[in-house]
Amino acid sequence: MAIDYRSLFASNDFTRSQVDTLVRLFKLTLPDTYQTASEAAMLALPAKKGDICVRSDVTKSYALAAEPATTLANWVQIL
Repeated sequence: MAIDYRSLFASNDFTRSQVDTLVRLFKLTLPDTYQTASEAAMLALPAKKGDICVRSDVTKSYALAAEPATTLANWVQIL
């Protein structure tokens, strides 16, 4: 999806269409963050590439580097 960023900030008044575009942009780029208490719970998440999981059982955080989220090797520890 191509977005014309220049039109979004051409004036101080945002149109409904421009606001909708901003909402779609942020939904596409911001990762979701999940909290789980086990590896099994992490692997059961509906996560997408780039999402974060904070595990309370090991006090570590992981990022999903590749899909599917059900594969442990696709999660990388955030140092």
